[in-house]
Amino acid sequence: MNVMPEDYVKFKKLLAFFVGQANKNAIRNEVEKPVTNFGNQMDTFRKHYGLDYGYNIIAGRMFQIQFFKQGSFSTTNTTFVNTDSWLNICAKNFHDISSLALKIYYRVDKEDNTHIKDAMEELNKACDWYSVDELGLNDNNEPNSHLKKMLDQFIYMDERLKPLLKEDTNMSNVLKDKYIELLENAKNLILTGAPGTGKTYLAKQIAMEMIGVDDEDELVKSGQFEFVQFHPSYDYTDFVEGLRPIKNEDNSDSAQIGFELKNGIFKDFCEKIISPSGGTDNFNEVWENFMATVVEECESSEAQVYDKVKTATYNRPMRLEIDDNGALIRILDNGKTLKIKEKWCYNVYRGVKKKAGTNTRAVVKHLKERFGLKEYEPAKIKSVQTDNKKYIFIIDEINRGEIS
Repeated sequence: MNVMPEDYVKFKKLLAFFVGQANKNAIRNEVEKPVTNFGNQMDTFRKHYGLDYGYNIIAGRMFQIQFFKQGSFSTTNTTFVNTDSWLNICAKNFHDISSLALKIYYRVDKEDNTHIKDAMEELNKACDWYSVDELGLNDNNEPNSHLKKMLDQFIYMDERLKPLLKEDTNMSNVLKDKYIELLENAKNLILTGAPGTGKTYLAKQIAMEMIGVDDEDELVKSGQFEFVQFHPSYDYTDFVEGLRPIKNEDNSDSAQIGFELKNGIFKDFCEKIISPSGGTDNFNEVWENFMATVVEECESSEAQVYDKVKTATYNRPMRLEIDDNGALIRILDNGKTLKIKEKWCYNVYRGVKKKAGTNTRAVVKHLKERFGLKEYEPAKIKSVQTDNKKYIFIIDEINRGEIS
């Protein structure tokens, strides 16, 4: 697989976050009681850079970050980035950020396989140590030649070792087939065992076999697969649903906030594979027509605003226009502007937002009167898709979560 320019950028962000978090953990460990496992950091990484899910897919390989006081290779206080291909990024001296160095390192629990062991030793010797400065992790420049070489070494090792691992896994195909049969009958399966024995790898191999894809990149893009790794701070609101704070929609200067019910990753996944039947909802079509009319009116009218919507309280015309970002805004008499988001209007239309602002209620009323917005009726029947597709949801480190 060719490495794209954006892969190098994502790899640099991953390493920069990795180094910074490792240094924080090292400092924390010096002043507190030693901790064996600091837990998974990928959600923190995603939020830190404002990335969507899929953020850790680099050159078709899924990266995960985990921090341990005792690494299973190299020296004490080793930190590593673990990937499904069993390749790792090994760090040394991370108690001292000025001398911290990183290198590609291959780790595998198949010491009895001579071919894999020999290849592992050969490739590990061929990889270089790079300091933080050599990798340019503290600058804002484009990825440099050292960082690109490091990722290229990673990809090269992965492609060298995959055929050997594939040979070794042929013997486990019978076991995999057995688990697939169990999963199809029981609908859920728990794999237990010591760390590093390949449970996550096997789970994803099962998912690829059942969904019918050849690699992890295809698995992620299939729309039939989701993966989550629990950690001690992961709770019901992250997994199923929970309230999330939102800014007051009618007054941009107000410090007041409200709360909105948001789906967690599991509920989102479930809703993807459930199709509604019946009900009435033409909001999307009506909103699109309404926004096009506002644009047309603003371009043709002398006042350059859309003034057909009346306020809910005093029945006065509201001055509406579209801002540079394509969002609907209301212009107040004092010149200030307020956003009227499509999402807010849709929630009012569905009756989800009972205490809605006057602006959104006025717009929804206008859509019903002038644009043919029908009264909302929720779907009464919901049925699982009948396309015979298989959907797989994997929970890694299930014993860590606080879901109760």
